[in-house]
Amino acid sequence: MFLSRSGVVCWAAIAVFGIGLARSEVIRVEDHFPVEGIAAAMDSVVEALVGQMDSGDALILSEYISIHNVNLSDVPEGIQFIGGKGDQMRFSGQVKGVSFFKSRYGINTTNATLENCFFIHTDGNLNLGDVTETYWLDQSGAVKVDGTMTNSTGLWMRYNHERQATSTPSFHFKLHGSGDNVRILMMVEHNQSNLRPALVVEDGNGIAFAGGSTEGCSAHENSIFPYELINCENVYLGLRRFFAGRPYDPGPESWTGRPKISLRVSGRGNILDNIVDLGNPQYYSLLCEDKYMQAWSCCLEKPADFEVENQEHFLVSFVTNAMPPVDSDWIEPRNIDNEKVFVYVGPDGNTVDLTQDGATLPTGTMLQEPPSLPSCNIPDLPEFNYMDVAGFGRELIDSGADPTGQTASDSAFGKILAKRKVLEIPPGTYLLNDPLMVSDWAKKPRWIAGAGRDSTFIVYNGAGPVITDYKAAALKITNLTIKGGDYGFKLNKTNSFQMNVTYTDYNIAGVYKPGGNMEQCRFIGCKFVGGEYGWRLNEFSDKYLLYGCEFEGHSKGGIVCTGLTNWQGGIFNCTFKDIDGYGVALLGGGGNGYGPYCYRIDNCTFDNCGSATKPVIHNGYGWLGAVSNSTITSSKQVYAGFKGNFAILENLEFDLNLQSDTALYLGHQRYEKTAGVGMSRLVNVTTNGKIGFLSLDFMKELETQYGDTVHSGYYDGLYSDKPWAFTYLFNRVTSDNFNISYGLVKDRGGVTVELGDTSRVGVDRQKNIRARFMGDAGAPPVFYTIRGRRINKLVDPMLRNLPTGMVYIAKPKHGKAVKRVKVNR
Repeated sequence: MFLSRSGVVCWAAIAVFGIGLARSEVIRVEDHFPVEGIAAAMDSVVEALVGQMDSGDALILSEYISIHNVNLSDVPEGIQFIGGKGDQMRFSGQVKGVSFFKSRYGINTTNATLENCFFIHTDGNLNLGDVTETYWLDQSGAVKVDGTMTNSTGLWMRYNHERQATSTPSFHFKLHGSGDNVRILMMVEHNQSNLRPALVVEDGNGIAFAGGSTEGCSAHENSIFPYELINCENVYLGLRRFFAGRPYDPGPESWTGRPKISLRVSGRGNILDNIVDLGNPQYYSLLCEDKYMQAWSCCLEKPADFEVENQEHFLVSFVTNAMPPVDSDWIEPRNIDNEKVFVYVGPDGNTVDLTQDGATLPTGTMLQEPPSLPSCNIPDLPEFNYMDVAGFGRELIDSGADPTGQTASDSAFGKILAKRKVLEIPPGTYLLNDPLMVSDWAKKPRWIAGAGRDSTFIVYNGAGPVITDYKAAALKITNLTIKGGDYGFKLNKTNSFQMNVTYTDYNIAGVYKPGGNMEQCRFIGCKFVGGEYGWRLNEFSDKYLLYGCEFEGHSKGGIVCTGLTNWQGGIFNCTFKDIDGYGVALLGGGGNGYGPYCYRIDNCTFDNCGSATKPVIHNGYGWLGAVSNSTITSSKQVYAGFKGNFAILENLEFDLNLQSDTALYLGHQRYEKTAGVGMSRLVNVTTNGKIGFLSLDFMKELETQYGDTVHSGYYDGLYSDKPWAFTYLFNRVTSDNFNISYGLVKDRGGVTVELGDTSRVGVDRQKNIRARFMGDAGAPPVFYTIRGRRINKLVDPMLRNLPTGMVYIAKPKHGKAVKRVKVNR
């Protein structure tokens, strides 16, 4: 049934749908049903329109009219859904190559298979069946998967779920033995005062959860675990903070009602890596039912309970903390006598604390290498050509905007904004006499949409910002170029989203935030050219994402953040070029007590960044931070490639023209006094020049210069007589002063402990090559890692150095046969 604007039944419209619509590459639902608030009727309109779409077509849903329960079957391959809000879309049959952008409704594919699909800036619960080669970039809402899931990535996934009494997990992956090459990155749940578990993974194999945090980590003490890995194999959980949590009842001042165990792990070979504040002041932090579980740099508030016999080769690096009743002074007391930074537990149950003076591994023992961080592998994003819809931007022109840029268009922009509608800006150059101040649009769309960064230009030549979200939280800006001003965009509110926006011809910064709590902002495919900075942020900046952005030609820095706290963000797949100053500087020390944590720089390139006094990448106080899978090169002379605190540096290549002889200045993440973490590690890092170590005095100087001198700095005297607290793990690290295959570096470079020669052999416990096993006992085998990378020949004497009872895959030197090798002593 269709209704007119007055609510009268419009049967004529039904007749029109009966004979079909004129073909259109981009269809706007409101052109066919311009009525607000009739969700059930809207469902039939959407279903009818989708039924007429061809491959590659796009449907623009209403920003004002909600859908209720749209049912779609075997939709055309490669179609797009843009915008919209409501309850859910339910799919069956084929869902291949379908893309969703800026949708605010749930997706149900329990009777379908998602294949090669994209979800970008979407908000709604997901209820999924089988999934393959599908990608989420900026997704909010609960997630349930009951099916096989492979070769898929979710980046920046979040869900706020406070004080809920349901036992349904917020994130539930029931994977039926699948999970290969599935990566969930920067996942944040606000799970405070809650009966609801945060994450449950059942029968997963190889899925990885890296980055983000669980804010609260609460659940009922007699029922469920906040986090649970059930019968899982090779599941990775790392670079996460669980916070101290809050009880469900009776209130924030009491720990009554906290779960007895925060994390339960069962299965085989699962990995915990750089996890902080995992715990419970009453019972256990971890219930381990996985005989082969690995834990690397995990901070447990209470000890682990291992409910398995013969915990074989359990490699652990953790800290046991004593928690205060209320975490009010931001300094978490530590039971230093119980701290264990790097401990080897052998098959006989004997332990060796490898950080203590004179400690060595038992003769013939070689430790497995640390786990690899899952990288961001999202392919090229689809283009959403919503601007091709008929009549795009017509209302702005009709309101008096001048697309030639000869006269100011302030009045026309103001008229559209006053109507609280989507501000569509067609191709042209639009001059502003004053900054565009976007006021509160209440529950309206808050979307400024251009026709393309090479087609739509907003120009302002005065002081201050070109655009500011003055009183408009969750403002969206897409597909345009912003030119001029002191700042292109000034952040004043939370949840800003920008995609395919170029900032140029500004004086100071493309994006600027002077202070305050502006969190959960995402920038995708944006470009910053010239000026002093690309990004310049100060103070609290939580849950940020930059993906696929470009920074070029800045005189002081690309991304520069000072007084930074929380962050829990990521810089992924970005490029930095020709910057006379920092490429990235994350300088912590804000007044709420925490430096930046759970941050990541991944798959980035830095070309000719830095200066004679500034490194290319500079981190101040911070923890659970990682830089990975990136190249840093410079033909001009620079101070250093990296300087500051970190948890993990992995797969990095530095090729620099150095002012001095030092390329990397390493600062331990425990210099941040609330960190509570075990160590910092380097994996597969190659550089010209030397590796140096930052002193505590330098960190204090940095704190005075950039941060809060009370809250975030190193806790004087806490480890003054314990140099083992600042242990670094080096794995395949090459510089002018280090060539370490695998070892611990203590006391800022003074002492090393060899952990094995990984140039000689290295073995993954995880399943790797799936192939028919054929015997060929005469040929020396060649071993491979899980990713199929060749390690080296493994001759019989080396077998004695491997754990017993394990099965590895070997390929002979000659021929195509592969064989199993089972190590027994």
